Amino acid sequence: MIAVAGLLLLLVSAACGASFSPESRLVDVGGHRLNIRCSGEGNPTVILSSGLASGIHDWKPVEERVSAFTLVCSYDRSGLGESDAAEGVPTSQTAADNLHSLLAGAGITGPVVLVGHSYGGLVVQLFAAQHSEKTAGVVLVDSLHKDNLVSAAEILGD
Repeated sequence: MIAVAGLLLLLVSAACGASFSPESRLVDVGGHRLNIRCSGEGNPTVILSSGLASGIHDWKPVEERVSAFTLVCSYDRSGLGESDAAEGVPTSQTAADNLHSLLAGAGITGPVVLVGHSYGGLVVQLFAAQHSEKTAGVVLVDSLHKDNLVSAAEILGD
């Protein structure tokens, strides 16, 4: 619990440094490629999952701070940043499945600490529920939850 609180404090207080510029790479996830950027060394690996239209660049200040004490990776979901677009309609479930394939393809065995912001929080919650053996912890930052998702009909009425 203290480790999670410490990580959350780092997330809130991270400041961007101009000299921090780790390399990213494309990993095949079964028909398309996702962009992943990792830096640092150690365990557990921290995986950063962005909000709906955000990508790895939003996590740069956090990555710089977290990489000082462990391995940290951020990634672009399908169709964002340097990642290829996938066929079909993107869903949070396909995003969670792609994250699982990405970690396997990148050689990240876990267990991992998943950090999800906004929509990325929904993705990491699904991943953690389906892959608890690969999950050391989950940190949600202003996250969506499946119970928050309501249809327009519920909001607007018939």
